[in-house]
Amino acid sequence: MDFAATRKQVEQIICNAINASIPVGLGVLQYEAKRYTSADIKPIRDNPLTYSIDYFHGRMVKLGIKEIGTDKWRIMLPEDSVHAKYQSWAMMYPSVDLLVKSVLGPRPK
Repeated sequence: MDFAATRKQVEQIICNAINASIPVGLGVLQYEAKRYTSADIKPIRDNPLTYSIDYFHGRMVKLGIKEIGTDKWRIMLPEDSVHAKYQSWAMMYPSVDLLVKSVLGPRPK
């Protein structure tokens, strides 16, 4: 899914996914009961253009977001493949569209 957003908004989308995720398996050993902010996620930026999160402090996130232009982003996950078994944030945001809307609100038609 492609969408327009500022880097700050993208980082909030990522924080929403992390905060909605739960620890899985041995992730309980790394789990911290806290709400993460954009300052906490700076280390997960693979390069200036990509965020890739598998597990974050024990939480199963499995989300990738790539910058494809100025304030243009792509979630590297097919819309129909979101499932709470793999993206635990899907219990709160059952689709990438709802995850994005959690920060940006409804998109204009």
